[in-house]
Amino acid sequence: MALDTVIDYTPLPLFWELGGLRFVALQTAKALQAEGGAMHHCVAAYWGAVIDGRSRIYSILENGKRVATLELGHRLASYRWGKSRYQVRQLHGACNSRPAPEVTRAVGSFVEEISKVEVPPP
Repeated sequence: MALDTVIDYTPLPLFWELGGLRFVALQTAKALQAEGGAMHHCVAAYWGAVIDGRSRIYSILENGKRVATLELGHRLASYRWGKSRYQVRQLHGACNSRPAPEVTRAVGSFVEEISKVEVPPP
């Protein structure tokens, strides 16, 4: 698959903002490579999981600067009547560091918000 092939993240938002933080969907291999290079981690290695729908990856920016990378994945949550939901698989700052507490809180709000939409099976 070409590096600039765009993967559809429906029903997830492509952009989402909260408290000065902006979440941007990384939908191409080029976008994942740029994120990995800027953040000094291996997010580009997850392209196969993005292609087949097992992962959805977001860059989190503050004032236009990358501050964290978020990987979401599906899991079957029987406590939600068997509906498939997204969960945080990984959340890393530069060089796999721990993100600031306000980033972690924003991710919690993001996951809560996207959990309101119906998630297609992986």
